[in-house]
Amino acid sequence: MRTSPRVSSHPIRTLITCTDLGIVRYQHAPDSQPSDLPDIEATLGQDLLFCMQVHPAQPHIFATGGDERDLCVWDITKAEKVEEGGLAKLQPIWKAKNVKNDFLDLRVPVWITNLRWLSDTDTTRIVVGTGYHQIRVYDTKKARRPVLSVEIGEHPVRSLCPSPDGSEAVFSDTTGKMTIVQLGTGKTAGTFSNLSGAVTAIHVGKDTVVTVGLDRFLRIYERKGRKALTTKAYLKQRLTTLLVDEDYVEEGSVEEKERTREDGDDELWAEMDAVTEEAGPAEERKAGKRSKIKSGKRKVAVPDDGME
Repeated sequence: MRTSPRVSSHPIRTLITCTDLGIVRYQHAPDSQPSDLPDIEATLGQDLLFCMQVHPAQPHIFATGGDERDLCVWDITKAEKVEEGGLAKLQPIWKAKNVKNDFLDLRVPVWITNLRWLSDTDTTRIVVGTGYHQIRVYDTKKARRPVLSVEIGEHPVRSLCPSPDGSEAVFSDTTGKMTIVQLGTGKTAGTFSNLSGAVTAIHVGKDTVVTVGLDRFLRIYERKGRKALTTKAYLKQRLTTLLVDEDYVEEGSVEEKERTREDGDDELWAEMDAVTEEAGPAEERKAGKRSKIKSGKRKVAVPDDGME
């Protein structure tokens, strides 16, 4: 069976992986500093996992979901240790409950394809996308069922990313359609154009939305307003994920370079001597030619009909 790892890393320099068979591994780097995270390999007792997301601020907590595997929240510090050579066992600290049956009283299938934490400080709010074109928001403090569940479009959700304030999320389906949904009301707030092929990863910043996809292009859009495409770059490979550093500042920003260039231009003009234009021989000859042409024009006399 295929084992595709989901990988995450943190400033504590610990590599965190999870396979679709439910094998989780916390592995410290050789030069990492001591931390409260264990160096451990554990089994979740679940297979067919599609996604795993570690909390940004509390890396010992992570969430998983998959095909007929509803949302679960785990704490790696609660793993049950076993004898040497075996895998530790882990039980979820919170498990979601499926939504109520449909209008035919049939069970609603579960297929979580992507999930994200809505806050860097809170470990209770999570947004998920499903293979049945549903966007759901969970609050572990309020209920086991989702506090918001809406169906948008007709195709499975491929990628998903919430806004920094957690008020909305941008998601894409398997056909390349990318939409903004308000997580408070479940209403759509716009779509993005100029996409071809499935979008595999999305990053939502304060003013921009960055995407990569199977068509090998990186695109940057305006998050608000017309949501226009501002930048497009061909990156040769089929792209599966991205990481954006919004705190990076290039040495000598564009504004500083422009200001330096303008100051240099001002100094150059200040050093140049003023030059006054005087009519030279060439200008005098041209002026003489123009006067000759004007004086040389022929006048045509119109004869008078009255002859004497």
